[in-house]
Amino acid sequence: MDKYINIKTEKIMMHTIEKIGASSMSDYVSIRDNIILKNHNLSSDTSQEGKTLYQRVFDVSAYGGITDKLLEHKKSGQPGVFALFFNSIEDKSWLKALEKLRQEMHEINKSLFGQEQLLSEANQFIDERLDDTKNSLDHLYHLCLHGHFALETHIETVREMLSSTSYHLCGKKITEDTIV
Repeated sequence: MDKYINIKTEKIMMHTIEKIGASSMSDYVSIRDNIILKNHNLSSDTSQEGKTLYQRVFDVSAYGGITDKLLEHKKSGQPGVFALFFNSIEDKSWLKALEKLRQEMHEINKSLFGQEQLLSEANQFIDERLDDTKNSLDHLYHLCLHGHFALETHIETVREMLSSTSYHLCGKKITEDTIV
């Protein structure tokens, strides 16, 4: 009895990883037109090798200054949410800083997303992440009130969480519907 081997050949899709830094994010229109859309069409037809919008991964930094407002300003030493949380947790000034950051990010979004639906989606994306950050810090604060947890032992973990939050604030899957 003959044995047949069925070999299925598939085209391997190559992906590129492209880094977009914080200072560049201040000029979103240029990023969109010159990096995301340049030499690409909006078709998912991969038969047009190298001319498709997809097969690309973007590593997008937070908008300029956002990480400083979440942690602390590197040059001026101005405290961000993280520094306020650890240095003045009792007066909840970190909550005010977080809400101020939310408003600033909504203003940035307003300048970037002219269509009401896209602006609403962008603000919802920001709000979900900032709400998660607020809830995490609130939960940690309440755990520490019981005396079983020392806030100081969590300082690096919270700093890392807020640092990664700054990047998550700007990350969003790019689809035909989200490119504005």
